[in-house]
Order: sequence, then structure tokens, then C-alpha cells
Amino acid sequence: MPLGQFHHTISSVVGLRPSACEVLLPALTLDETAYCHNRDFFLEYARAAGVRIAPHAKTPMSADIAADLIEAGAWAATVANLQQAEAMLSHGISRILIANGLGGLRNAPRLAALQKEFPECEIVCIADSVAAVAVLSAAAATAESSIPVLVEVGAGRSGARTFEFAHLVAQAILRDPMLVLRGVATYEGSVEGLTEMARIEGIDALLSLVSRFFFASAPDSACRRPHNLCRGLPLFRPRD
Repeated sequence: MPLGQFHHTISSVVGLRPSACEVLLPALTLDETAYCHNRDFFLEYARAAGVRIAPHAKTPMSADIAADLIEAGAWAATVANLQQAEAMLSHGISRILIANGLGGLRNAPRLAALQKEFPECEIVCIADSVAAVAVLSAAAATAESSIPVLVEVGAGRSGARTFEFAHLVAQAILRDPMLVLRGVATYEGSVEGLTEMARIEGIDALLSLVSRFFFASAPDSACRRPHNLCRGLPLFRPRD
């Protein structure tokens, strides 16, 4: 927003530079050339690897950017909570991945309300416990609409810690007629270690568990829905 100006149009702000004190801070600005280069580069990298990506909308907090990424080939927009999900859905994003558990049963009506308000959209949720499945079950029953669910396997802030526990979560999803088991999710960035090598070993162990559970829980070829494997994108040094 230009200094001293509270009513403006897009044309009045295009070209203004925060570095020249022409914009009140904080403000989100975008170098369109750099953005388009980075967008096309990482989406092509993902395509070459045979995967599709759901960029996290919490980084730009912009529905326009989320929509542009999806139009360019992203699978969905990832959000952190129901508030962000509502913002994205209300701006036309048709597939949302909520990357955190919803919390307690009090949040079930909020998810149900989104299911009812945006029936043409897909809201993918995660669950790392039988209690979390119960929350999604309550929301689906209230909305009278199925909910796709990923079993979260983890080693830090959240996620099932063992194959057996993840299996219990998956079985709870499969027993519910209103829930659809869509795959496995994890976030290796929360793995801790006293040394870099210890952390890498912890990440290896987590991904081995995720891989084992993913292939054990994947449906047969007759399944009408794809089976998803979702990971976070933390920064750590890969081994040679």
C-alpha cells in the first residue's frame, strides 16, 4: 500500500518498491519473473521424478498464488488448519490437504460445515490416532459426505510411532463407511538427533517405517482411488 494512501487500485501499486520506502510494511511483494522461474523449475523437477506436489499455502498466504501453482501442475494446496482451508476454498481452490490433525471433537462441526459449503471440493485430512479418526468420522457423519484420510506416521511432533499403531489407525478408517483411506503422510523435519548423523539415521528409520506401512496398506489394482504418499519438505543434507 503506498504511503498515505488507503484507497488504491492494482495499477496504483504495481511497480512500487519496498526498498525505496514506497510501501508500508509488512507487505508481501513478488518478483514475478523469479517466481515463474522457480514455479516451473520445481514443478518440472517433481514431474521428472514421477510425483505430484501440494505446496504449502502458509508460505505466501495467498489464494492467487495457490491457484496459480495448481494451474501450473500442483496436485493441491496444503494448509495448516481449518481457518486456512476455509480461506482457500472460498477463493476457488478445489483440493485441499490439511497437514495437521484437527484436534478435538469441537472441530468436527467446523469441518462438516466446510464439507457442506463446498461439496464439489476435496478436503483431504490426516489422522495419527484412533481418537483423530473419531473426529473425522463425526464430521463426515454430520456433513453426510465422505472424507479422504491419510494415516500420519511420525517421529517428532505428531504421527503414529510404530507399524502396529499405524495399522490400528488404518483399520479404524477402513471400518468407517464415511471415511476413505487414501494413503500415508509424514514429516521428517521434526526428527531430532544429538548429531547430524544421528538425525539422518532417525530420518532413515522413519522413512523405512513409512515405506513399509505404505506398501502394506496400499489397495489392490481394483481400487478406484489412488493411494497417496505425502511427505513434508524439510531442509537437511542428504547423504551421497
